[in-house]
Amino acid sequence: MSHIHHATHLKRRYGLFLLIVMLLIAACAPDDLDITPTVTNTPIPTPSLTPTPNPDADAEAETSAETGNTEIEAAIDTLIAALPNRLPAGAIEWRRDYSRGEDGISPLTNVQAGGSGVKVYYNEQTGGQMNLSFAFFDDAEAAKEHYEFIKGIRSVLDTGRTEDNFPQPNLFGSGLYGSIAIFQVANAFIEVNIELFSSTQGNPLVPLSRATINTFNAAMGLSEETS
Repeated sequence: MSHIHHATHLKRRYGLFLLIVMLLIAACAPDDLDITPTVTNTPIPTPSLTPTPNPDADAEAETSAETGNTEIEAAIDTLIAALPNRLPAGAIEWRRDYSRGEDGISPLTNVQAGGSGVKVYYNEQTGGQMNLSFAFFDDAEAAKEHYEFIKGIRSVLDTGRTEDNFPQPNLFGSGLYGSIAIFQVANAFIEVNIELFSSTQGNPLVPLSRATINTFNAAMGLSEETS
């Protein structure tokens, strides 16, 4: 009996020893052994909604604009080269006024619908002054748009009249602020603006307009039927 009791006592002591060892191991285990996966909150990048430029389309549009401007500038250069220093018109001879603009020429302002043009200055010996404006556009519709714009801002044209023997459309007007005639010829706009003139010589607007249209037609290779 003593042997059995002694064996049982040893088993209990051995079991208690194992329990103590296991508790010690558990107590000494490091805290960072947790293998539970963690979830991060890093945001997922989203694609930018900014439209990406199309280089080909931009280049094509730029090339088209440059081509159109080149054609208009070429027409302006051709016209300037053909304008005379002396422009006879009826009883008056107008002379290029080099004291205004740059060599008697300045860029045309307030040009509508993407056109471009120049203003050329003249005077005459009795003190009269006038200027001729020429603008070119991509098409006749744009030229007509500019024609209507100038018609609306020139007060002397409010009671203007149309002359049958000139290119259509046209409008002639005279008043306290000078005499003006405007024309649309195909894709071009022309304005004759007499700022000062001697009343003793009569109104030179019609003969000057005729000389201007003839000069324009000759410069641009147009037939007399256009005028």
